[in-house]
Parts: sequence; structure tokens; C-alpha cells
Amino acid sequence: MHKKLSILVVITLLFMISGCVSGKFSQEVKLNLKSSDYESTFARFKVFDASEGCPSYNDLPGASAYIGKAKVSMTGTMMSLPANKELHIFYFKPSEAPAILAKGGANEIRRRSVQIVLVDGEAELQLVKDENGEMKWLAKGSIQLEPATNCTQKKDEKL
Repeated sequence: MHKKLSILVVITLLFMISGCVSGKFSQEVKLNLKSSDYESTFARFKVFDASEGCPSYNDLPGASAYIGKAKVSMTGTMMSLPANKELHIFYFKPSEAPAILAKGGANEIRRRSVQIVLVDGEAELQLVKDENGEMKWLAKGSIQLEPATNCTQKKDEKL
């Protein structure tokens, strides 16, 4: 019994060390996500890893590109996200799901999203309505913004 326990401890330590060495626990940056124009009880900002190309926007448990979600609020929700990595932030409201699917699924999600790279220190990302009533992303702090439609498609992925 003692031998099995010590083997289990060694294996656990090896997994922890390999995770640290591989960069799995990379530097994280705080991002405050907020919106007063799009605040809703069920609305969420969903975050996806886009460092290897356009994500699939699959948010089921275990999905490789899905990082997490934050409640949309006027005051904001703070998230710890990886630094120096391309991420897609998508505003999702469940009542809009049928319209998103009807307009093209992943292509429509990409059109409504923003691609960011968090550089260093805290940042803020705000979703507002512009003068034409369209979604517009505003950023403060050490954050780089570009349209999510600029991401490159993975070679093995088809929409």
C-alpha cells in the first residue's frame, strides 16, 4: 500500500512539473469586460483561444478553444486571461442564437466578436452601441484590438 501511494505522489509531481515547464500555467492578465448598452440577465461574454487560428466557438465542457465566460454588466466583470495570446471575445445572448445560426453560425459569431491580445497589466474592454446602433468595442490599457474576422482559418477546419 505504501509503495502505491509513493508512486502516485511521484506521478502527480511529474504532471505538475511538466505543466509548469510546458507553459501551461503562463502569465495571466486581468481584463474587465463590461457593457451598459448590452446588459441583460442572460447575456455573457464568451472567451475563446484563437492562437492557432479561428476557433470553432464550441463552448461545451472539454472544448479545446473555450476559455470561459463572464456575465455582461454595466460595472464589469474581471477575468484572468492568458497574456500574449490571441483571444476572441464574443457577446452572447441566448435569445439571439436562432438569428446567429440563420446568418451563418461561426461566420456571424466572428463578425460580432473582437480579437484581442492582452500585453501587460490590467485592461478594460467595453461593448457599446455606436451612432448607427451597431456593436462597437472600446479598449483601455495594454490590449490590442482587431476584428475577429481577421483570424486565419485552420487548414483542417471547414465552416
